Amino acid sequence: MKFGKLLKETTEGMPEMEDLFLRYKELKKHLKAMKKAQPQVQADAAAQEEEQQEEASTSGNQEQAESRLSAEETAFVNTLNEDLQRFNRFFIDKEEDSVIKLQALSDRIKAATAPEDLQALKAELVDFHGEMVLLLHWSLLNYAAVVKILKKHDKRSGLLLRAPYLANVLQQPFYSTSIMSRLVKNAEEHINSLVVKQQQAASPQTPPPATAAAAGVEADEAADLAAAEVERAATPPPAAAAAAAPAGLATPTQPAAAAAAVARAESPPPMA
Repeated sequence: MKFGKLLKETTEGMPEMEDLFLRYKELKKHLKAMKKAQPQVQADAAAQEEEQQEEASTSGNQEQAESRLSAEETAFVNTLNEDLQRFNRFFIDKEEDSVIKLQALSDRIKAATAPEDLQALKAELVDFHGEMVLLLHWSLLNYAAVVKILKKHDKRSGLLLRAPYLANVLQQPFYSTSIMSRLVKNAEEHINSLVVKQQQAASPQTPPPATAAAAGVEADEAADLAAAEVERAATPPPAAAAAAAPAGLATPTQPAAAAAAVARAESPPPMA
């Protein structure tokens, strides 16, 4: 797939950022309006490109290159410069807002304890992380677009603008993504900490020592009551014990007088 088509599809998939991508198609129109360099000029330009890359570390080299531009090439560079300025304004504002937003989320995480609050914070952090990753891709894609269009420019015009211009692009805010990369990492760390807090909130709490001791006492008392019930069930009531005992034997509940009466009734009468 050609880069122009890839850039167009990406732009269409992100309508909220449609005007924040390089005007690649318009820049190509400026290139077509330029006079095409002769083959020998292109060969000389290719031989000089490596030397220019070494000398393109200062913005003065870019100014020297731009001073030799034709009217068509000037229109091309002006369009490119306008796009870079738009990139920088958007990126700086977004970077500042993102730093403030993550700090606010961090403060809320420290105070959150309820499960519903933790879940809501995690959802916000996931969205924030996605936005930061999207901005990093946006920065790299626009840089790649600048590289591609400058390569086409040098091939078309024979003027080696790419090396000095890219040296300037590398110093632009929209390409300096170190803060954004750190925000992405911090968001990932906050998400992981929220997952841990959610797991701790969902797990059953271990009772404190006093509660555990009380539970042990209650268990001992319950065991004693159960043993007493078993013993009580095994002991027959007094009436049943009396019925089951053989005649002449006193049950544990019979009084001594009753036992003596039984003995006298069973003894033979005295001889006359």
